[in-house]
Amino acid sequence: MKRIRAFFRNPDTQALLALAALTFLFLLPAATMQGVYFYGDANDYFARLAYSAERLREGQVALWNPYLSLGGSHLADPAALAAYAPALALFMLFPAPFAYNYTVISHVYLAAAGMYLLARAWRQTRGAALLAAMTFGFGGFFVAHLQHLNIVVGAAWLPWIFWCLEKFFVTRRVTFAALGSIVLALQMMGGHTQTVLYGGAAWAAYCAVYLARVWRDRAGRAALRQLGGPALMLGGALGLAALFIVPFVELLNFTTRSERITYAYATSFSLEPLRLVEFVYPYAFGGNPGSVERGAGSVIEMTAYLGVLPLALAICALGRRAWRVYFLAG
Repeated sequence: MKRIRAFFRNPDTQALLALAALTFLFLLPAATMQGVYFYGDANDYFARLAYSAERLREGQVALWNPYLSLGGSHLADPAALAAYAPALALFMLFPAPFAYNYTVISHVYLAAAGMYLLARAWRQTRGAALLAAMTFGFGGFFVAHLQHLNIVVGAAWLPWIFWCLEKFFVTRRVTFAALGSIVLALQMMGGHTQTVLYGGAAWAAYCAVYLARVWRDRAGRAALRQLGGPALMLGGALGLAALFIVPFVELLNFTTRSERITYAYATSFSLEPLRLVEFVYPYAFGGNPGSVERGAGSVIEMTAYLGVLPLALAICALGRRAWRVYFLAG
């Protein structure tokens, strides 16, 4: 009993509980089941997850979806989240509308909580960590992409991946590397492919910079030993996510994605330079209810809004001589 009381009296626990309450209030219409109000692509994710759960109740894994066009691979399609256990568990246990709403809500909270813990692991104050959590979880990116479930899933796991990595580097406990492999596998199985790749590139760059600093401090052997953590995370994740990765790679050979990717295609949906003004005002090109969007791109696909206060603080932070600040700014 004393341990339970001590747990709930811990300021970090209280901050995480406060974030849970804020997430509930932030998404109140969905949380109170006033409707499944996540529009657009949500219709697609909703139907595919409901189909996966229906087949699982029948004792079968949904390998093929006969209801999509003339039929198509289901398990190998990253948009189906057919191997993503957290969402499937909710759809197995609850009615589909409730399950879908709380899949989205839980991942918004997951993003905020993960960012809070990551900021604390980077030795930030609780106030700074809370601001980082709210900026990430409740900011323009997540709000704009609520209809893109696998983007929300992929982004939500990102701070947790960095948290596991940081905890391993600091403590050298294999437990955190093993936990990181599970988290990374979940991101691979449920996240948007580009989100996973972008996150993987940032993760690899952080590993390289951190280990280079250890090596520079004439601790070459320590750097080599710490390299085992990221290796375990990546290797374990690939093994755990093989259920999805193997059929996904095979499916690529039968799609147009296997053809040579042009520069124009690779850079499509990139942030237009003029839209940098949306860091300050999110509706500079329209897009708010009742207005028509102007210019290239759209708020949903290209929003860059963080909030004026977080943006101002981020600019002020550039004056600090801390390597993580330079890394994140780069």
